[in-house]
Amino acid sequence: MRRFSYCIITNAVRASKLAATLRAVRFQSGDKDIIVCGAPIKALKDVCIDDVRFVSRELAAREGRLGCMRNAAVTHAVGDLIVVMDDDIILKPGWAEAVDAHDDEWDVLATRLLNPDGTRYWDWATNGGRNGHSLLPYDRYDDHVYVTGGLSVQKPDVRILARWNDGLGFYQNEDGDFSKRLHSFGMRIRFCEKAVAVHDDPTNTQHGRWIVKKETQHDDAV
Repeated sequence: MRRFSYCIITNAVRASKLAATLRAVRFQSGDKDIIVCGAPIKALKDVCIDDVRFVSRELAAREGRLGCMRNAAVTHAVGDLIVVMDDDIILKPGWAEAVDAHDDEWDVLATRLLNPDGTRYWDWATNGGRNGHSLLPYDRYDDHVYVTGGLSVQKPDVRILARWNDGLGFYQNEDGDFSKRLHSFGMRIRFCEKAVAVHDDPTNTQHGRWIVKKETQHDDAV
């Protein structure tokens, strides 16, 4: 089994969620390299123990500059496969084995990502084409697929060509921007349905082909 580098970004505000994310990572099979990037290590001393390497990006964490933290984290990764993930992602048992067993015809791999209520999060989605911003069926591909910043797997060569935008942060389409870079370099974005994770945010749910906050309604018209 290949070695995985897990690159987790955090602002250390939700220490209990980060602790749950780390527990799930440690439970995965195989040799692993765990990197936490963002807020100061003193804020994480109870959850980042000896098996975690910390990369400080305090200002970026405070300003919510997600791309800056992701770039810093992947630079320090030494694994055969690099997992980019947020601090509220819970990998289900067997996630790494499913990724490792997947075919090798990809550069960046998305996996199933569910809401706590069992509906889909933005795990396999498109944005910018005739389908607008919407979920895709797991067996469908279009030229505008993108990877959510919350969770993806990439091969080491990706970080050399396609970096995240250092200046983009929350709700600034940083994952769409990154995915456009991937497409521009001819990199293959693919999907692994057998690898399952949960986005630990109970306020989200799936409504048709979209993800919405539970207190909102979505117009079904397309």
